Amino acid sequence: MALGLLSTWQTRLKLDHWTIDIEFNADIDPSANAMIHVWGARNFATLKFPKEANEYEPETLELCIIRELVHLHLCRIVELATDALSTAIQEIASTLKEGNNG
Repeated sequence: MALGLLSTWQTRLKLDHWTIDIEFNADIDPSANAMIHVWGARNFATLKFPKEANEYEPETLELCIIRELVHLHLCRIVELATDALSTAIQEIASTLKEGNNG
């Protein structure tokens, strides 16, 4: 069931260029319902479910898959934002240092 849902939503969300594995019985916090480990540069991800996932209702499983796949779209935004923040912090620090030398 999970593989079918993954395939359906991967296509709907235009993530067909990603390779996504599913791992059940993963050692993750059960309150998380699911998590995704992303290697964005390689377009590879592993969708992980805790042991308790075999008790999920189909709707819950589907929502977990959708939510985790959306992370793949957002991970690039986070990378870009992190780079931009790092650059801004460096520029501010340099400006403060230069201002302190005057």
